[in-house]
Amino acid sequence: MRSRVLASAVVASGLLLGLTGCNFLTEQATATQFPADTIVSDGISGEIGENEESVAVLVRNALLISEDGTDANLVTTFVNRGEDDVTIEISWEGATEPQRVPVAAGETVDVGHGGDEQTITLTGIDAELGSLFEVFMTHQGVTGEEFLVPVLDGGLPEYEGLAPATTAGE
Repeated sequence: MRSRVLASAVVASGLLLGLTGCNFLTEQATATQFPADTIVSDGISGEIGENEESVAVLVRNALLISEDGTDANLVTTFVNRGEDDVTIEISWEGATEPQRVPVAAGETVDVGHGGDEQTITLTGIDAELGSLFEVFMTHQGVTGEEFLVPVLDGGLPEYEGLAPATTAGE
C-alpha cells in the first residue's frame, strides 16, 4: 500500500513539474519592457542607414492605406536622431521619380496621417489588400533600406479617410 502511495506521489510530482516547468525555463513575454519609440501598430518599423557620415533616421509604423490596391497613401513617422537635416527619398517599383520628405535635425515628421503634413501617394501600384509591398527609403550618404510595408484598407476607424481620393467615374 505504501509503495502505491509513494508511486502516485512520484507520478504526480513528475506531472506537475512537466506541466509547469516551462514557467521556470521560458521568459514571460509580458515581463519584457520595450522603449516606447519601438512599439508599432499595424505597420512596420526600422531605420534608414547609419554610417560614419550619417545618423540613422527611424521609420515608425509604416503602412499603406488603399481602397483597391492601385493607389495607396503612405502613412508613417520619420524621426531624425542626427544633428543634420536630411531629406528622405521614397521609391517603389513603377515610380517615375522618388518622393521626398525633409526631416530637420532632431525632429519628427508625420506623413499621411490626415492632417496638414505631407502626403505621399503611390500611384499605379499592384498591391493586394492585406499583402506586403516593397518600398525603398534612403537619405544622403546612406545605402538605404527596403521595407515590406503592409497594405491595408480604410476599414478600421483609425484609418478612415486616409486612403487616396478616387476620381469620379473610376
